[in-house]
Amino acid sequence: MRQILLFMFLLIVTPCAAQAQAGPSDEMFAKVSADRDHYGQVIFTFGDSIMRGWALAFFPDEATPEQRRSPQWELRSPSSMLRARGFMAVYAGASGQPDEADDAAGRIGDLVKRNIIRSGDVVVLEDAGRHNNDPLDYFDNWLKIGMAARASGAKLIMMTIPDAIKADTLGGEPADRYRYSVEFNGLSHNDATSFAANALQATLIDYKALMLAATVPVLHDDGIHPNVAGEEIMVDAIIDAVRAPMTARRQ
Repeated sequence: MRQILLFMFLLIVTPCAAQAQAGPSDEMFAKVSADRDHYGQVIFTFGDSIMRGWALAFFPDEATPEQRRSPQWELRSPSSMLRARGFMAVYAGASGQPDEADDAAGRIGDLVKRNIIRSGDVVVLEDAGRHNNDPLDYFDNWLKIGMAARASGAKLIMMTIPDAIKADTLGGEPADRYRYSVEFNGLSHNDATSFAANALQATLIDYKALMLAATVPVLHDDGIHPNVAGEEIMVDAIIDAVRAPMTARRQ
């Protein structure tokens, strides 16, 4: 009986592909932070497991030595794929949605004050984890987080999230808590992200639409995490956004 209870407990608390997980920043973030003047433009990605990297069906910071030797290792995350394309990009940690917006805004604000994130850089904000069924609160959180990033003068990029979850529940919760186009009082969390991007004068990537238009499989079976093909679509869109002229601030 004790073994059964332990097994059930591990099923609940162990991170899995079906539940988006933020994680520690990557090794390149530490290098950039320690010697910022050595690098030019940096793309700072903030988010959960999509930005942390699950394209290869494992988290990079939990990879085995054998997995690190894989020919596909450079495709493990959006930041590593961007680096393979010639851009300096790092995974800088959680975006703060939906429950830790104050913490995220504080962390980003500290990076701005320390001149780690600076004018000419790019900040990408993503969230595809469990939400709180409250798009208005989600919108307010994005404003708080985004304003901290925009104080640096960096270009801000945000994105919508696909809805391809087939299960009714995830981790014992209704799957609608992970679907970003489900409406609550007439507003979805993708709507909230779009409105926040407009308010922050950020570049919005309609990642949901791009994934729907794909002609090859682009998501893992959990319906949340992009596979390598899906991540390539995201990276292509980020590169296009980085190269596009920056939206002027309203006075």
